[in-house]
Amino acid sequence: SLDMEKGGEIAKNLYSIYEFCLEELIKANATNDKEKIKQIIEVLTPIYEGFKEAVKKIRE
Repeated sequence: SLDMEKGGEIAKNLYSIYEFCLEELIKANATNDKEKIKQIIEVLTPIYEGFKEAVKKIRE
């Protein structure tokens, strides 16, 4: 979940990205569009990698 108060601009931007991806997933599901799913993965992968790196640094 996103903390919109503490997260500020980053939380707002992530919310927009997540909302976009959810809408695209719904469309991809309705039309069985595998390419659209690949595009969503391309959008979300850098965010995932960024969170992994942040957790790694916190643990160090």
